[in-house]
Amino acid sequence: GIHALVDHLAKLGRRRLGFITGYRDSREEGFIKGIRANGLPDDPELRIRLVQGNFESWTPELGQQGANILMQQKNPPDAIVCASDRIAIGAMQWLHQNGFRVPEDIAITGFDNISGSEFTIPPLTTVHVYKELIGALAVERAIRRIENPNEVPLQILTPTSVIVRRSC
Repeated sequence: GIHALVDHLAKLGRRRLGFITGYRDSREEGFIKGIRANGLPDDPELRIRLVQGNFESWTPELGQQGANILMQQKNPPDAIVCASDRIAIGAMQWLHQNGFRVPEDIAITGFDNISGSEFTIPPLTTVHVYKELIGALAVERAIRRIENPNEVPLQILTPTSVIVRRSC
């Protein structure tokens, strides 16, 4: 999903992308693969990792802090990819409070398509995750493991969709 967001931003002409997350995971890996695949600068200073811990620590405050760090750089990004919608909402607030226009001055994206992301100003471009499908697959796999403890564990990739709104 993050790779697809990077592709979308590159097609829009964005060339210097920042990334805000709480910790390194597959979302950051997707970001790195996406910028490399699109020939965009792979500048470690544009990847902001602010907290260690679980997903619950990915708050709007983390987005505010990350946007502050990114936009204070000598050569700030022209787009920010956030590892969650909650992070993106905080980053958007910081950008608005500091005179940046979204998307005119800087594009911003989230991830998760949480309830309310379509009501931010402007509405947030994000990645939709099929959580119900993930839950159903998890239950199915748990039952199969209980019934057959020796069954080989599987890694299952589920689809995502980029939801294009006006934040980029």
